[in-house]
Amino acid sequence: MTRKEVLLFQLHECRNEFADALEGLSDDRLVARPVQGRNPIGWIVCHCMKNFDFFLYATQTGKSVLTPAGQYGAFARYQERPPKEGNPPPDMSGLAEAADRVFAACIAAIEPLDESAFDEEAPYWMHVDENIEHVAENCVRVINHSNAHLRQIWMLRGAMGDTEHWPVQTLIKDRTRPEMPFVVPERAAILGLRRGKAGRGR
Repeated sequence: MTRKEVLLFQLHECRNEFADALEGLSDDRLVARPVQGRNPIGWIVCHCMKNFDFFLYATQTGKSVLTPAGQYGAFARYQERPPKEGNPPPDMSGLAEAADRVFAACIAAIEPLDESAFDEEAPYWMHVDENIEHVAENCVRVINHSNAHLRQIWMLRGAMGDTEHWPVQTLIKDRTRPEMPFVVPERAAILGLRRGKAGRGR
């Protein structure tokens, strides 16, 4: 497997994991703070979106999904400061759509790269000028960082008493790709597979 194949697999998986983590959450729950001193789910997702947008998408394209004046600019502005007094949350009704749009843009930016592109210099994760990272390292750091935040989201859902939403990882086996047999299906296919399993279980 090449670095690009691994990273694309992880990006597709992250896209689906965030969709699962946000599924069924009302706007009120996205801004709720059930654990004192911890950030709400909505702010965490905005923070993760900004990282993917800046470190992956903008690095490769020079563009941004989360432009300040754009459709999702309010989410970018919200995550710039801690979600305290003076930084009220925006309308969260489009958050899941925005997150999916960011992941789709990142995947589209990575897909055409050849392996040499992953050795190119990229913005250092901690913004320290004398340290240099490469595209591959940046991608891995952003994904791992977001996985840590995904754990927080599920803990916050649990703290709000959510015990019914219990999705499982959904992969399919593509026998035409022996070097990377498991793939992440499209979201609609995942939901269809889950509905089928639920129906058989009744």
